[in-house]
Amino acid sequence: MNLLTQYLQYRFNSIFIVRKNKSFVDKVRHCLQKGNKKLDFENDLEPYRSDARNSQKKIIVTDFGAGSKKLGKERVVSSIYKTSVASLKFQRLMFHLIRESGSKNILEMGTSLGFSTVYLSKATNGSVTTIEACPQIFGEADTLFTSLNLKNVHAIQSTFQDYFDGGTEVKFDFVYIDGHHDGMALLNYIEILKLRLTDEAIVLVDDIRWSDSMKSAWDMLIADSFFHQNHDLFRMGILIVENGLERSVQQV
Repeated sequence: MNLLTQYLQYRFNSIFIVRKNKSFVDKVRHCLQKGNKKLDFENDLEPYRSDARNSQKKIIVTDFGAGSKKLGKERVVSSIYKTSVASLKFQRLMFHLIRESGSKNILEMGTSLGFSTVYLSKATNGSVTTIEACPQIFGEADTLFTSLNLKNVHAIQSTFQDYFDGGTEVKFDFVYIDGHHDGMALLNYIEILKLRLTDEAIVLVDDIRWSDSMKSAWDMLIADSFFHQNHDLFRMGILIVENGLERSVQQV
């Protein structure tokens, strides 16, 4: 099934299929609507974003995942920004989801240049653990975190598997998966994560239609009884353990 056909099917499902989890979908839509408004810290972030969008700096990318469909090992930063950084829409969505849910322990699997990490950091008064395997991309992100003085970000240069093999005992209530892009690998990471998620955790999976294997993995995840709710945003999928986002919490 090609991407256009998938999108048309997605639009049909969004409009005509009655969802059992309507209250959750409404909350996601509310977060998306709130994302139309500029966030206070974005003025400070914009110069760094502009630099990355236009940077012709070349770095060597060590890719431990499925690899880029378009780019080689030597890439300019602007190309990485264009192909690997989540859009402003989804960055703001994550910010508001964290605020709505009151998430405190956040895991990001795939730091890339670090821009999405900034939104995770600013959304919580808890901590953000972010993992990036490529040394030079990690260096770019770490420089951004230092420049913005992000005190609650714990940046780790590691593969996902090595990080989990390290025996972390932290329980996460918000996880953003944006790396590897292989369906079987994604399912394996989810199985590992199940032991490390709180009872009301939110899991965001990016690029669920990046490949046939990713789409197949997403279809398996939404059928997994471990997750009580899900929502398909075409590019990104959201999985909920128990009743995440149903908690009544004050904004951070």
